[in-house]
Amino acid sequence: GCFFILPIPPILFSRASARQYPRFVPARAPCYTPPYVRSFPVPSCQPMTAAPENRARERASASLELLFQISRELSGQLDLPTLLQNILQITTQQVGAYSGHLLALDAAGQVIGSALIQNGQLTPATQQQLADILTRGLAGWVMRQKQPALVADVTSDSRWLQLSNGNTLALAPTRSALSVPLIAGKQVVGILTLTQLQPDFFAEADLALVKAIADLASVAVINARLFADTRR
Repeated sequence: GCFFILPIPPILFSRASARQYPRFVPARAPCYTPPYVRSFPVPSCQPMTAAPENRARERASASLELLFQISRELSGQLDLPTLLQNILQITTQQVGAYSGHLLALDAAGQVIGSALIQNGQLTPATQQQLADILTRGLAGWVMRQKQPALVADVTSDSRWLQLSNGNTLALAPTRSALSVPLIAGKQVVGILTLTQLQPDFFAEADLALVKAIADLASVAVINARLFADTRR
């Protein structure tokens, strides 16, 4: 059969888009690049002495460059498991997340692929664990509402599913989280969730960047799904 690869939308370099992504790594996140992630531009940990308007311009430029690099990275990947791992590794690195998971969904909302990472290591998960996350956890709420969520403290948020210590997805206590849907058209094709061990870690700027990455990733996931369908 034949399938059509949908193009990854180009990044529009404008003053409006620059204001939308004011930064892409939290100032408190360590400047650490895991060895398995391709090097993308990250800001220096050294204090900046430039004028505020110059710093804002530099951060905006770096964010736009990052999104452009990610769009190029994702556009050529059609293997769904590899694609999900790449998206998750890039995103956790850029926002300084301790752990995260990315679920790919079919047209019926069922999980057809997943990637999980914790402290820089890819982690396996059972279908039951993924089903619990999607039906009772924050990711399930994001999927049903089709909108992102930014949680300063998961211990006081009823949408968060606290897994037992024996669960491979709960080796360390999570305190803050953000989760965004991957939407193609009107369909949710995936859920990307990131967590940290300290409360109030993620900011609105982190959420804006992850939403932008999710927009690019949604097209890549659709392409990978179409490619997989032709090989069945």
